[in-house]
Amino acid sequence: MLVVKKIIDNHPAEDSDIVIKDKKKIKEVLSLVEGVHVENIENEQAMNKIKSGTVYIFGFFNENKSTTQKGEYAFSILEDGSIIFTYDNINNTQTPVITTQKQKDKLNKIKQLLNIL
Repeated sequence: MLVVKKIIDNHPAEDSDIVIKDKKKIKEVLSLVEGVHVENIENEQAMNKIKSGTVYIFGFFNENKSTTQKGEYAFSILEDGSIIFTYDNINNTQTPVITTQKQKDKLNKIKQLLNIL
């Protein structure tokens, strides 16, 4: 299961939670962000980027888990197209990395695929 949350200036947008259970769509989202070039970023820098402006948080959960629990995988996409990864594999958090190039086209494709406003 995929849960998408839209955050604006560090506050959840009203009625922004989207739950996706379609495995084909979930795989497509993952394939869109797979293989992008990244570089290390300090935790504090990553948090500052996530806290300012608009960000979409993508959390992946086992079907049997509540979305209030920690998911198995997650990443964030900033409105400018920067992608911040905090996991390097399922259930394995890492030092955050950020894409070296903005991926606005990928964000737009994902928003269209999942009907995100």
